[in-house]
Parts: sequence; C-alpha cells; structure tokens
Amino acid sequence: MKKKAQMSLEMIIGLLILVVVAVVVIRAFLEIWGKSPVERWEKRWEDTTEFKEFETRCKSFCRDFSSSPDNLGHAVSFCISRFWQEGTKNKVGDIAKVDKIDITKGTPLISPWPVCEDAIFCFHLFNCSEYGTTITMEDCRRILCKYYSQMYSDINTLNQKVIETMKGKAKYPYGSCELGRENWFTRYFFNPNGTGPCEGII
Repeated sequence: MKKKAQMSLEMIIGLLILVVVAVVVIRAFLEIWGKSPVERWEKRWEDTTEFKEFETRCKSFCRDFSSSPDNLGHAVSFCISRFWQEGTKNKVGDIAKVDKIDITKGTPLISPWPVCEDAIFCFHLFNCSEYGTTITMEDCRRILCKYYSQMYSDINTLNQKVIETMKGKAKYPYGSCELGRENWFTRYFFNPNGTGPCEGII
C-alpha cells in the first residue's frame, strides 16, 4: 500500500513537472509566433549575417567615395545597392508576395517612408556621415543624374535611365509591393509637379 501511494505521488509530481514545462514552452512559442512576421523579423534584422554584410558593403562605398570624391562611381554604387535582390520573396511574411516594411521602432531604416523588401537601398539604412560625406536619398537623385548625363544628353532618355536603374527587375522603381501613389521614390526622385528625376538638376 505504501509503495502504491509513493508511486502515485511520484506520478503526480512527474505530471506536474510536465505541465509546468509544457506551459513554459507554449508561452515561449506564443510570444514568438503570436507576433506578425514583420515583428519577428524586425527584432532580429540587425543581427543577421545578411545585414552585416550589406552594412559592410554600403560603408565601403562611403569610404571609397570619401577618399575619392571626384569618382562618382563609388557614390553610384552606394545609391543603387540593395539589401536583397529585386524580386525577393518571403523575406518577411507572405510567401506569395513581396512585403512592405513599415517604419517602426524595431527597424534601422532612416527614411520616414515604408519600403518594399526587394528595394531596400543603402541610403534607406546609412548616410555615410561617419566618413564626412553624407549621401541621402536626395543626394542619390543628383548623383545618378549627374553620372548618367555623361552618357545620355537627352533629358527624357536620362530620366528613363535613372528610373530603370532604380527599378531593376522589380515591378516599380520603389520595389514590387504596393506603397501608394506618394512614396519615398515619388517624393525624393521626382519634382513636385511630377516631372522626371533629372529635370531641374541637369
């Protein structure tokens, strides 16, 4: 009888331990997977190898341009380099589409505009200020227009070249997600009257 009572007690203690472990595991699971894919991604963005490699690449363009400011090629490389390639899918959420990344506390984006995950450029994350040469989105517009004006003298062709360079293989120049009519590209790469990137610059 004593033995049976001891076994029952051990079984109850074992079950209680299992219940506690199960509760802890379920709570941890819900904390991670209860969040949206974007929230999960934001939390680990800056810790990824991809991000660190991208940061190194962007900052190397900053450093090269800072040491050779007459060589616009370094600044162009900074302006057209993407975190992920055009057509990127499922880096954040829905496998069937390219997702929109909103500006939230968890992201290192420095622009005040949402971005598509397949069109995150160096200038969305860095501005080269630590090298004494700041390159913003507006600077990139001027840099690209100036650089390509050496090859294209016609303003319409020049505008188209800058737009196509930014677009790459993505659906739009600002990426393959829906950002609405007013977005970072229409705001910084076009004039308020809707004329092309290089009109008024070249």
